[in-house]
Amino acid sequence: MADYDGTNAIFAALGDAGAVHEVTAANRTPNRIIEPVTRTRLAPGETTVLRIKGDLAAQSVIQNLEQIGDLNGGEGVDVSFRMVEADTVATATADDAG
Repeated sequence: MADYDGTNAIFAALGDAGAVHEVTAANRTPNRIIEPVTRTRLAPGETTVLRIKGDLAAQSVIQNLEQIGDLNGGEGVDVSFRMVEADTVATATADDAG
């Protein structure tokens, strides 16, 4: 599981609630995929769970993964997500993710 804190002062000013979201991505391609916001590596044929703090960051990650799937003819990445009860996520940097 990869943790990513996507909150910041600008997003908070825009009304980002800072809720924690759990995003599950199944890479069905033969290639490694890197999600650009969190820089999480999605290994071929594996399912990865990301816990993302921040509504806007989670929305960006979900949109990126769906777009990657669409670019592969809808056959690339299966994405599911849910909001979780926990209100904290360990802070991850780009070097820590993946």
